[in-house]
Order: sequence, then structure tokens, then C-alpha cells
Amino acid sequence: MGFVIVLGLLLAIDVDVRGIIGLAAFFLIVGAGLASILTGKMPRHLLLLIAVVIIGPIVVCCIIKVLFAQFWEFLNPTTGNGVLPVLILAGLMTASFLYVRARLRAGRQHNQRELHTNERQPLPPAPYEDGEDH
Repeated sequence: MGFVIVLGLLLAIDVDVRGIIGLAAFFLIVGAGLASILTGKMPRHLLLLIAVVIIGPIVVCCIIKVLFAQFWEFLNPTTGNGVLPVLILAGLMTASFLYVRARLRAGRQHNQRELHTNERQPLPPAPYEDGEDH
């Protein structure tokens, strides 16, 4: 996923990455062929991976270009919007990120054993009776 985002960023700043995208798709196909020869079955979601490698950077590029177009228009001091709302929003986003990260880390350290809810617990041994009760 990071590979697709980096390629999308490079496309957004007008760097020609068509060769890298083609090379990545080629290596995915060759790797899938080798994996199918060695294991006897095709890798799961191969066509989806190839589609993401080819189409993903273009989608990321379009999203980034649209966001930056609106961002630069918002920061334009002639319209009167200014930079203050952007700084406030960035500060709130950072505070939210740090809060969620702290909560996740605290929960992971405190309840390490409780995270595995699908794990079966052993049953206690059943009482053994020698004879029949009549």
C-alpha cells in the first residue's frame, strides 16, 4: 500500500513512473508464476493486486491533486480565509491521532491476554464415578 501511495505522490508532482508501475506488475506476474510452480496453486487475489498496482497510483494522484488545489485556494490570503483554520484543524487531527495511539498502546499492555477471545480454554476434568447409583 505504501508503494502505491509513493507512486501516487510522484505522479502528483509530475514524475513519470509508468516504467516503475509496469515493472512492479511484471514482477507480480512472474512471482505468481513461480509461486504457482512451487506450491501448485495461484496466489490469492493476484488480479486484485495487479489492478491496485496499475490503477492505485493514478487514483492517489487524482485525490492528491484535488486536495492540493482546494488547499492552496483555502490558504490564499487574498480571499480572507488565511492559515489559522488550517493550523487549528491540523492541531486537532494531531491531538486525536496521539490520543488514539495512546489508548491503543495502553489497552494492548493492560489486557494482553484478553485480546485472544477466540482461544478455547481447557475444560476441567469430569468427576469419575466407579459404580452405578440405583
